[in-house]
Amino acid sequence: MKLIGSIIIAVAICLRLMAQTDSIRAFQLSVDEDILKANKIEKPKTQVYSTRKVWEETEKIPHNVWVISKEDIRLSGALHIAEALRLCPFLLVRQGVNGVYEVKMLNSFYSVSDFLGTRLKGIETGINFLLLIDNMPYNDDLKGDILWETLPIDINDVEQIEIVTNPLSAIWGGNATQGVIHIITHRKEKGSDLQVEANLQGGIRNSFVHNATARIGIGETWHFKISANYASLERFENNLFLFSQSRYIPADSLLYFDQYGRSRNEINALGRQNWGVNCLAYFTPNKKYQADLHLFAQNSLVQGYWEDTDVNLVTRGSNSVGANFNAQLSGLHIQSSYIVGNRDFAKGYLGKKFNFSQFNATAFYPFSWKNLNFTPEFAYWAATYDDTPYVFDNEFLSPTFNQKALNTSLAGGLRMHTSFLKDKFLVELALRGEKFNQLSTFFIAPQFSMSYKLNKTNSLNLVISQGYRRNFVLEMFASYRDAGYIASLGRPIINFIPASNNLTLTQNQQINFNYHSVISSNLGLQVGLFYQQAKNYLTTSLIEENNGEIVMSFTNPENASTQQQGITGKIYFQTPKIYTSIGGLWSNNQTENRLLFSETPNWILHWQGKLEGLLQGKLSLLAYLYAYNASITTPTGELMENHTLFLPNLKLSFKIFQQGLVYVNARNIGTRKQELAFFERVRDLYLIGVEFMF
Repeated sequence: MKLIGSIIIAVAICLRLMAQTDSIRAFQLSVDEDILKANKIEKPKTQVYSTRKVWEETEKIPHNVWVISKEDIRLSGALHIAEALRLCPFLLVRQGVNGVYEVKMLNSFYSVSDFLGTRLKGIETGINFLLLIDNMPYNDDLKGDILWETLPIDINDVEQIEIVTNPLSAIWGGNATQGVIHIITHRKEKGSDLQVEANLQGGIRNSFVHNATARIGIGETWHFKISANYASLERFENNLFLFSQSRYIPADSLLYFDQYGRSRNEINALGRQNWGVNCLAYFTPNKKYQADLHLFAQNSLVQGYWEDTDVNLVTRGSNSVGANFNAQLSGLHIQSSYIVGNRDFAKGYLGKKFNFSQFNATAFYPFSWKNLNFTPEFAYWAATYDDTPYVFDNEFLSPTFNQKALNTSLAGGLRMHTSFLKDKFLVELALRGEKFNQLSTFFIAPQFSMSYKLNKTNSLNLVISQGYRRNFVLEMFASYRDAGYIASLGRPIINFIPASNNLTLTQNQQINFNYHSVISSNLGLQVGLFYQQAKNYLTTSLIEENNGEIVMSFTNPENASTQQQGITGKIYFQTPKIYTSIGGLWSNNQTENRLLFSETPNWILHWQGKLEGLLQGKLSLLAYLYAYNASITTPTGELMENHTLFLPNLKLSFKIFQQGLVYVNARNIGTRKQELAFFERVRDLYLIGVEFMF
């Protein structure tokens, strides 16, 4: 009743303010004035950082880059950074329960045992890209997952998100197998006055998403920012899938099947609950010297997934603090980050909780010689997971190291770029090598890219690159006996053997060709073709011993390779009041062995329409549609799952004063389908909110 009353009040305010408008003509869009004779759009050129670790304009970059701006996110009404990634039609973004997301880039493959024990239950073992926050790697190094709920930042902290969909291991190292998603937070702002902004919204199913930011400067040298965020969203349904029963059961009936059910599913009504706090300091004495420090803390609880539990949804918790430091000392660039905390991947199940730490440090120095530009770079990475504080000798543990497991690597690289024909023709070369202490293999990632500017508005781009993924802590140190999920299906207890040090990790080669055209100041087009081949998949093999016990170990199967080809595209039209764009992806893949499941987005479609400046600049309307068709294919080529989903979204905003507005936010309108196997149906979600700044 409180929510209904709030909606009625918000609508009444909007109607009252509309009635005060001088003329209804403020609503009207003129084809002649707003389209045919639209004013020329003079927008600052978009710059990106992720492709060469230097700020450069997008039209000068040969890579396939998609940029989501702060304004795009604000107008879209996205409730989380992962949901905002649906504004990029090259990513498959799905939701398991309310507020818990899974993001895939182009294609993902799984071994038979990984798939049956993991993928069907939603854990992200198929991650093939690197997530960065201001140059800080943020993939979880236990299994290579990305736990989106553990991000300390929220949508209010984001300046732009850069998505590069070709391998970038030559630039960023391991895990950039397919590409990178780089979240850039707010940079230094001019002025020293205190600025405060907040965004508060609530809706059905007890859904609340709040964030606030305060900024202040001391002259032009020091700037500070503090931000905080909080979210709590209930699940869409109250059912759990019980694998031993092969059916859904009400959450309040779990105790009948599991005496520990209350502790193992302590938040079964909640989908996600999390908070984060961020403190940032920027020091910029001049253009040659600058530094910034980001301190953060986060806490999260979600309905997560772990492969050897009998219930599809278990409580996953995380607590962490960290620091990220970036500095430019004349020509030397330095970045270092450290994160420490604990993560419980399945609360109430022994052997699923770890203390962890992740550290990385990078330094590079660009210099020039004649028309050649060089950038040597060195990097160090370390990840530690320790389960010894949570080990008990009288219980089966799964998985457990019973030790402090440490993964490290040392890398070095060199980048070179030059231009010819009065900067019309740009060539880039990059080479990076990385040695993991736990593996005997030395990994090398080459990259060649070129861009040719046909004229002021048209360019052709080509990228040939190779990426590789890191070895995960679980692969190198796991050794356990398991009586959980597999035993519940009638399988014997498993003895798990760590990976050997002579394994070769997954590598991906890709050729990417792009054509970019700015047809006019109001109209643009981008088309891309890609072909990629991945090999050296790390899979798990099963061997039955004489006593009937099954032994599982990591191996590199022969002829484990896949190919994928496809096309990406985008066309947009914009005027001062109107913006519309349509983009998408089509792909096809082939698997050349009988050990891999493939999960492929056959097509992704994104349409966005935006109206601004109505009602004398007070009313804004944004609608966007995210749709996809995805299929899962067995190693024998049989279709296991295929589904199509259309997710329309709408946000209507009304400015009530110069720096404040109220809005209605509708997500997944009319949706009643599952996005992932064995999970709840994703439903529509309606919220109202207020946004203000002073």
